[in-house]
Amino acid sequence: MRGQAAQVMGESEMLKPGWQRVKFGDVVRLSNARCSDPVSEGIERYVGLEHIDSDDLRIRRWGLVEDGITFTTRFKPGQVLFGKRRVYLRKVAVADFEGICSGDIYVFESTNPRVLLPELLTFICQTERFFEYAIDTSAGSLSPRTNWKSLVNFEFALPPLEEQKKFFEVMNAIENCIESIKQAKSVARNLILAISFEFFNDCRAETKRVSEISELVTKGESPGWQGFSYSDDGIPFITSEHVLFNKIDIDSVKFIPDAFHQKLARSQIKPRDVLVNIVGASIGRAAVVPQHIREANTNQAVAVVRLDEKQIISDYFVTWYLLPTTQQFIASRQVNTARANISLTDIRDFKVPVPEIDLQKSYLSKITSVTKALDALNNRYLRAVEIKKQILNA
Repeated sequence: MRGQAAQVMGESEMLKPGWQRVKFGDVVRLSNARCSDPVSEGIERYVGLEHIDSDDLRIRRWGLVEDGITFTTRFKPGQVLFGKRRVYLRKVAVADFEGICSGDIYVFESTNPRVLLPELLTFICQTERFFEYAIDTSAGSLSPRTNWKSLVNFEFALPPLEEQKKFFEVMNAIENCIESIKQAKSVARNLILAISFEFFNDCRAETKRVSEISELVTKGESPGWQGFSYSDDGIPFITSEHVLFNKIDIDSVKFIPDAFHQKLARSQIKPRDVLVNIVGASIGRAAVVPQHIREANTNQAVAVVRLDEKQIISDYFVTWYLLPTTQQFIASRQVNTARANISLTDIRDFKVPVPEIDLQKSYLSKITSVTKALDALNNRYLRAVEIKKQILNA
């Protein structure tokens, strides 16, 4: 609280001419509009917390009232929907249709458009300070909720209306840019699927089990089981958290002593090996070991697949493995015990379409060109989001 008070005092001293410090409850109203029979009033859609995506100002999904709901909170276009339960999920969006929403969602609106531009309210609710305040004022252990009586006391600096309009124009332009990048990413992902569908539909490749096209399918062990501890340096120890979708991230990797690495000679990882997550929530992720990882090892949650690249290219295998159809098959093979898992036997028995090497290379060439474009779009998206955050929090 002392830190918050100091921050408020410091910001008060730095207010620009014409700006004023206001409390959230002075310029924002909690809508109490209700509707007990939405069907008879022609309302078709409802929104729950599950329909609002984190850090996304648009409502892209909803449910149908005719399916039966008990929600009564009514919202209309232009109002802000703010998730009051588990605020750390950062669920806030502006409505562009009329509907009913969950009781876990607050509906906000400007009390006076000549004081607070209604379009600006959504961005205020997206600032780090507002989220931090809402989180700090949340109560409950399993499912914490913030409350309106606390939110009304949140203080922030409000510029004159003309500056609010300029600020909104900038933020709206950034938001439109982010939305355009999202759409471009979606097009790129759909293009990858289209290329893959056409290729596998036309190539009529022979199907082979992984055991027929691999030199090794194995997994490692945890150091603690063998009486070893992690070390500050040594051999990189790759676990499931480091195996992403078509990428291996070793920025936070731990190390094991060489003695343990030599003891687990069978699970020693080499460049071009394929690593597949086989335990827990990350099942289905896979990636090729890049050339710069010259030597590494792994534990029992990651399978090491060493393919015969005279028959099948590792990158081709991973691309096939990450296709939605393959992922659905993998999900069907999971055994849900204490933690979901798939076995090495399952992996060895996976049937893979194996066309001629030249066809694999041709397919990979097409996929790689789109993937590079998708990576560039991802970088642009992250940069745009970062710029948005910087402006919001300035």
